[in-house]
Amino acid sequence: WAQALGMVLLAVTGVGFLARRNWRETIDRLGFKRLTLRHLGIAVAAVIGLVAFQIVYSLVWQALDPVGFAEISDASNLLLGDMTGLAGALTIGLAAALGEEMIFRGAMLPPFRLLLTSVLFTIIHSQYGVSPAVGIIFAIALVLGVLRYRTSLTVCILVHFGYNFVSVMLPTVGQ
Repeated sequence: WAQALGMVLLAVTGVGFLARRNWRETIDRLGFKRLTLRHLGIAVAAVIGLVAFQIVYSLVWQALDPVGFAEISDASNLLLGDMTGLAGALTIGLAAALGEEMIFRGAMLPPFRLLLTSVLFTIIHSQYGVSPAVGIIFAIALVLGVLRYRTSLTVCILVHFGYNFVSVMLPTVGQ
């Protein structure tokens, strides 16, 4: 949560809160908008699409490079540690969605555009090293950026939360 809070503070101050923008102007600049039913539907569809993409991508990767896939899976599980189950999924989902979306899609996307912010987002997820996992992260970053342009930061936060939540909970299905 400390990293997420730091990103939120950086995003809010980075767009000029209390320096050249009041709270309302800061919220508008970051791209927060009231959630509509249409946007909620878009968010649900995006989560389903991203999770499906991750599953297919991972199956292909596992078939082509089972050792590399296992190494990255083990590293990912090690990073998650005790952050599994419902509490872990909620924590990872909320903290990452709020912090990362406010900084990357809220503060950085408008001036730095889609490609650069997507590359930077991918780089901060470098715990996966140079592996096919980078492709999944980059694709997610691109989708979130397009969603920010076409909808709002609110939708991006929901999608990021939903994707992370499902990704943490999926391995527990059937246990």
